[in-house]
Amino acid sequence: ATMKLALATPVKHARLFWTASAVSESAGKKDEAATFRKQALAIDSSFAGAWNALFVAYANSGMVDEMNDATEHAYASRGRLSDAERLITTARYHQMRGEYTEAEEAFSQLVAQGKQFTNYANFLLERRRFADAETMSKRGISDTPQQAIPYWNTLESQLVQNKFAAAESTLVQARTAVPTSALRYQMEIAIPLAHRDFAAADAYVNTADGAKLKELAPDLAYDCFVKFARGQLRAFAQCEQVSRLISPPLTPMMALAEYRLTADTIRARRGYAPFLAMSANRRPVDLYANVIALLAERGHLREAKQLYEEWRTRTHGTGPSFRADSSYAQGAMSAANQEWDRAATAFLVWNKSPMPSSWHFFNRGLAEAATAVERLGKTDSALVLYEQALNLPAAAGGPAYERLWYGQALEKLGDGYAARGNRAKASEFYQRYITTYKNADPPISRQVTEVKAKLAKLSGEPSPAATVVKK
Repeated sequence: ATMKLALATPVKHARLFWTASAVSESAGKKDEAATFRKQALAIDSSFAGAWNALFVAYANSGMVDEMNDATEHAYASRGRLSDAERLITTARYHQMRGEYTEAEEAFSQLVAQGKQFTNYANFLLERRRFADAETMSKRGISDTPQQAIPYWNTLESQLVQNKFAAAESTLVQARTAVPTSALRYQMEIAIPLAHRDFAAADAYVNTADGAKLKELAPDLAYDCFVKFARGQLRAFAQCEQVSRLISPPLTPMMALAEYRLTADTIRARRGYAPFLAMSANRRPVDLYANVIALLAERGHLREAKQLYEEWRTRTHGTGPSFRADSSYAQGAMSAANQEWDRAATAFLVWNKSPMPSSWHFFNRGLAEAATAVERLGKTDSALVLYEQALNLPAAAGGPAYERLWYGQALEKLGDGYAARGNRAKASEFYQRYITTYKNADPPISRQVTEVKAKLAKLSGEPSPAATVVKK
């Protein structure tokens, strides 16, 4: 009896921490909830339910290899789970391993039982089956109308299909059903961001609703991203200092985006130096792709190649982050080597690669491929790829990722259509560039002057730079 009590007590203590994590999660205290889960697992490492909850937390933060670790632990302890929990664990386990047929079979069994519509919808989004994801997300709303996630998944699937009126309708539903959820506030800003209406997004973050979003989800730092998107780099730098600025995988991505706009090597170094200073076995696996891309563009190709081999070795070439993003790293290194054919191919492979976390950006790789094929003299193909990238808005992940190429794509499209004599299309893209960077800091403001001159030339007006003000 004493032995049974000794065995039961840790399990009971683990469940107390698990209950505390659920309370914290419902209160919007994500960090506190994660701490309680980890304490539960420190007491009972086979607590499959806690591992499953950590999987969700890591997925929402874009931490792919941590997701994989959590689901492997949960799968190993699945015998302690209910039938439904065992099926969702099985589905996630196969999904993380790229075994999509097996994953979908488990999801189908759950849906047949009237369960897990939302998780299945997220799986369908990863597989780019947008209409199916929308249908499944709506079933999730009907099944659990007081949960915010199905509304978010519905909105995300609608935005990527450019169904903006439907997305607005979903937001109206969410305002009534889940008015105080952090995801509801994220939905509010996701729509103007999908429209690339950064002035509207900036206005929103300065409302009472926007303040609530910042309070409930400070790690998402939408206010920082909107400043960057408008070219207000000084405000972005100040914002970055007081913000936790998104999850770690996106920090080197933002450093690369800023470097492309400013050529500031000191700021760029902040994106890769901390990673290089770590010992190899302590480097976060999810950071490799973005650090490699930054190093390659900075001209540090040898270090980029060394990191790539290190990453492949650590993940055995089969880890989920490697399968998801290794082709991005390959494309960046090929581009740095001016191997444009190989770069374009790699970037297009990246576009079709799996996105196992909840940070979806479905247009990834298209603008990078456009730049590569343009270097090959295939301007028509480049224009098609740039427009495809612009026609695939992303609700999650996109606000950061698109900073790598959005302004460049607008100007390139303007130049391309101007060269073909299509003044209307050229004017449209030049004007979008000018509107986006209306109040930008140098050096972007100088580029705005050049684009204004291109627009004026199209319409036969005097160039802004040539205008003389008489006193």
